[in-house]
Amino acid sequence: MTALFTVMKSLGIPLFAPGILYIFPNLPQWISKIFPTYYAIQPVLDITQNNAGFSDIWLSLLLVLVFSIAFIGLIGFVTRKQNESLAAV
Repeated sequence: MTALFTVMKSLGIPLFAPGILYIFPNLPQWISKIFPTYYAIQPVLDITQNNAGFSDIWLSLLLVLVFSIAFIGLIGFVTRKQNESLAAV
């Protein structure tokens, strides 16, 4: 149980990193672009703060879609491998 809790806490750091980096505007903003959650947060900020339209944020939304599809594929792959290893036992 402790190991699961530690893994979940560790995975939360990359999720919140872009939001934490927005708090400190003196840090280089390119660091936020390393994290996939940046591409989900940035369109919301552009719409709310800069009055952006769909033509301004479509690329970020496309990247979120690509990341989501890749993540779903990764989960499917890991699940299939785990089921194969459990069936072999």
